[in-house]
Amino acid sequence: MHVRRAQLRLDAALEGLAVVFRGAVAHPEEYNCECHWGSAEELALLKVPGTELDPDLLRRTCV
Repeated sequence: MHVRRAQLRLDAALEGLAVVFRGAVAHPEEYNCECHWGSAEELALLKVPGTELDPDLLRRTCV
C-alpha cells in the first residue's frame, strides 16, 4: 500500500518536472570539462530532447 502511494507520488513529481522543463536541453554551443558534463558523446545526449540519460550523468550535470 505504501509502495503504491510512493510510486504515485514519484510519477506525479516526474510528470511535474517534465512539464516545467518542457523538453529543455543544453544549449547547442554548450561545453564544459569532462568531470561535470562527461565526454563529447554524453554532452551530445544532453542536447537531444526526450533522451533517457544515465543516472550518473544526471548527477554530474545537476551538481
